[in-house]
Amino acid sequence: PTTVQVALRVRPILQEEQKAERFGCIRVDRERSRVSLRTNNKDETYHADFDRVFDEKSSQERVFEKVIAPLVSDFVAGRNCCVLVYGEKESGKTYTMMGPSSIFIDERKNYDGGDDDD
Repeated sequence: PTTVQVALRVRPILQEEQKAERFGCIRVDRERSRVSLRTNNKDETYHADFDRVFDEKSSQERVFEKVIAPLVSDFVAGRNCCVLVYGEKESGKTYTMMGPSSIFIDERKNYDGGDDDD
């Protein structure tokens, strides 16, 4: 059986957005793994449910620890895994997927397995 899980991280409000007094229209209900989107029409709200949601206070490290790291362990154990990350340019997608470099990757190694100093 194939299991697809979807996790969502809502990014923090950017400084430019704060200066322009633009505030978030998304509410995160972590208990229910639900995101609600308020529209310009105050009476209209759309909801979406996910397997896991992270609000704007959640760090990229936390998302990595809770979502990506377990998949790496599954992969090493021989299970098929795939991660698809979507978001704006320079919003931290690579960091969220790769985590702190010291966890899984020895930065001194080249792709051929040799050290940089050789």
